[in-house]
Amino acid sequence: MLCLFTFGLAAQSINTEASLVTFQVSNMKVNTVVGSVGGMTGTLTFDQDDLEVCEFDVCIDANTIKTGIEKRDEHLHQSEYFDTQNHPQICFASEMVKRSNNGYAVVGQLTMKGVSKSVMIPFTFDGTTFSGNLNLSRTDYGVGADTSTFLIGDEITIAVSCVVD
Repeated sequence: MLCLFTFGLAAQSINTEASLVTFQVSNMKVNTVVGSVGGMTGTLTFDQDDLEVCEFDVCIDANTIKTGIEKRDEHLHQSEYFDTQNHPQICFASEMVKRSNNGYAVVGQLTMKGVSKSVMIPFTFDGTTFSGNLNLSRTDYGVGADTSTFLIGDEITIAVSCVVD
């Protein structure tokens, strides 16, 4: 999804154990399902003085999805949702980074379940941890495409916490 940091131009690795993506989605318009996806890996190059050299290549492991209910988590692995057998990773590859009012924004291709879409992720960093937030339409990526948006909301709110070594 998103992560970045480097001193100079050396690519940095992601601390997989410390990095996490969390999400929220409405359930029947009255409940909110909260979950997480781990297994973040990749490399990134970030130079706040030269944003043109920034590159982010980051993936999370769709098999690690957790919502607190094991049966639901198993269902999310099936072909109608994340199809983790055929698409085990959700990946983000940057195209550009720019300054924003509250830090930075990275634009790139998010690929989930074989579908790639351009997204913009606003982010900040505090030295080694990068934090970003975005909203996605699950149906844009074919995730639960046959499930009504009443049962599972279409808009997914995502928070990314990426720690680099």
